[in-house]
Amino acid sequence: MDTFHRLLAIGTVLFFVVISYLTSATDPRLPSKNVCEMFTKRPSWFVHADRAEKHWGARKSLLMAFIRHESGFRSKVRPPRRKILWIFPGPRLSTAYGYSQALDSTWREYQLRRRRPRARRDRFSDAVDFVGWYARELSAGTGIPMTDSYKLYLAYHEGPGGYAQGRHRNKPGVLAAAARVAKTAALYERQLQECAPRLKRRQMGFLALEILLLAGIAAALGLLLKKRLAPKRP
Repeated sequence: MDTFHRLLAIGTVLFFVVISYLTSATDPRLPSKNVCEMFTKRPSWFVHADRAEKHWGARKSLLMAFIRHESGFRSKVRPPRRKILWIFPGPRLSTAYGYSQALDSTWREYQLRRRRPRARRDRFSDAVDFVGWYARELSAGTGIPMTDSYKLYLAYHEGPGGYAQGRHRNKPGVLAAAARVAKTAALYERQLQECAPRLKRRQMGFLALEILLLAGIAAALGLLLKKRLAPKRP
């Protein structure tokens, strides 16, 4: 292997190492009480949450609080099954699945409206975009401000119709869950005030490194192609 091909191989390996780090999802012990530490462990999550915030107007703190209390940041979680005769497993309590615990019907509507037929509930980038989209839909339909994580979670849990009918008022468990979500969102917001600038600078550094690596690989491939297409000397 000559020097050119060796450098090309090294650049390719470095590029995929960076990509692997940015999209890492192998550590199951996420510090869910500290959103800054969580984003540090999962740099790509910060990118996707920031993108959803800018697109839908839902704060990253709200998005992450919803996901924490819906799934505990577990990608493939489902509701428990009912018991038949107190022993045998029956059907699940609902069709909720994934990070956002979106129902089958709500997810299909999201895929259709967003024109994203391949979006998956167990993929964080899709799930956090869904939470932002649904929060915006609920806000538009109910008049709840996008900053009111308590009421938005009630509507998220009960659906716009259920919230409008006030079904949550007779559900102490749902009211308590909404209070926990609001408390988490407030905690995450305070934490992000401290770490968001650092995380953005860090992300820009990784982006610059990716661009440099891609440019290097493209240049190397261009030289290789030029070398292959050059007429051979007699």
